[in-house]
Amino acid sequence: MKKLIVGMLSAFMALSTAMTPVSASNDVEKKVTSLMSTMTLEQKVGQMLQPDTRSITPEQVKEYFIGSILSGGGGRSLNWKYCKGLGR
Repeated sequence: MKKLIVGMLSAFMALSTAMTPVSASNDVEKKVTSLMSTMTLEQKVGQMLQPDTRSITPEQVKEYFIGSILSGGGGRSLNWKYCKGLGR
């Protein structure tokens, strides 16, 4: 068991040092920094969340600054009038 753990840690360290980070262009970096500086903490958190259509209303999407919602996987929304009948 000890050899397995040491082997896995060694493999992880070798892979993590072999990966090179992707560098963004200076223009993209400036645009992202500018946009992020104008956002509130609530807006940033809302953009990171991705609720399912069955668990959120359109009003909550606006209220919590939700950037995207999941729709699919066999679920059917009861809250969104334009989604009624889907997922049956």
